[in-house]
Amino acid sequence: MTKIIPIILSGGVGARLWPASRALYPKPFMELAGKPLIGHVLDRATLISDEALIITNQEHYFLTSHFIYNNNYQAKLSYILEPEGRNTAPAIALAVRHIQETHGDDTKCLVLAADHLITGDDAFKEAVQQAEKYSDQLVVFGIRPTSPETGYGYIQVPTQSNKPQALQKFTEKPEKSEAERYLADGCHYWNSGMFFFTASTMAKAIGEHAPDVWGASYNAFVKSNFSEGVRRLAKKSFCAQPDISIDYAVMEKAQNIFMVPAGFGWSDVGCWDSVAKTANKDINGNSYSGNDEVCFVDTRNSYVHTTSHIDKLTATIGVEDLLVIDMPDTLLVAHREKSQEVKSLVEKLKASPLSDFTILPSTVRRPWGTYEILKKKITIRLNG
Repeated sequence: MTKIIPIILSGGVGARLWPASRALYPKPFMELAGKPLIGHVLDRATLISDEALIITNQEHYFLTSHFIYNNNYQAKLSYILEPEGRNTAPAIALAVRHIQETHGDDTKCLVLAADHLITGDDAFKEAVQQAEKYSDQLVVFGIRPTSPETGYGYIQVPTQSNKPQALQKFTEKPEKSEAERYLADGCHYWNSGMFFFTASTMAKAIGEHAPDVWGASYNAFVKSNFSEGVRRLAKKSFCAQPDISIDYAVMEKAQNIFMVPAGFGWSDVGCWDSVAKTANKDINGNSYSGNDEVCFVDTRNSYVHTTSHIDKLTATIGVEDLLVIDMPDTLLVAHREKSQEVKSLVEKLKASPLSDFTILPSTVRRPWGTYEILKKKITIRLNG
């Protein structure tokens, strides 16, 4: 039986989840549902295989390997370390080249995102087994929509069916009216960003539809250094690759794509509003996460996230539709409808003397130890 190698994409920062997610402590290390997101994806990967390939930023390698060591994962893990983020097409191209060299052309690959939340082990394994039947094609896992989300990409299939089908069309982040139509027609699914293919099938597809990506990945690959399971990429050749997603580079152009409907629970937890939707709610629609006490009074449809690591109470009175994100060094208060705009706030902060608040968490972990930033003294006001 041909081995399956999970490819775990762990390169994103997740700016919409600031201040919990920062450049040096990104979204995959945020704790949700009892553990960091990187832990959830490793749990899924080890259901499928005793090996996995993790693609991450070189600045995040220590955080990743430290978490894996401390949690006693037994799988054989290899790494590709990126000098900087370059989107999913270059990452997958390099992963395919690595797997072709280490395991062969016919190796089956399962692409997973380290910053998504998946629930339902049996349904997950069943979906992967379905995808295996079409591994000589490009397979994308579709999530049946439960609401008219405008922050997700959609994929269209010919008929209303719970069986795998040839994919007709990709649509990026539609308007609300269009998303409502997609929800009603039964022929549209959320694009999970999870894929299944053989290494040779994806290599051929990238070479045909994105030859610039495939050629640049060769230069980056041959100039990399691979030792003790870690492939380190040279910055100059890596950064010469196009900054483009696998959807735009390949999936929207290829004809040999099947959609496997996924029966497992899924969220890309891409913003605080989507995080709030994963939490248990009280009778007024309020929810919270973290290790502190929360009290809601005359409050509706609000979410509180706390990580102060001290005994602390967060209370709200007479508010609704609020997001309250309380970190040791930062407090974010936002309307739930504005949660996508947190990324714009981060961009403003990065261009200001407050940029450190987007980079470093209050507790910084390094290979040589851990230190805590006790105080940042900056006096500045940013206006929108």
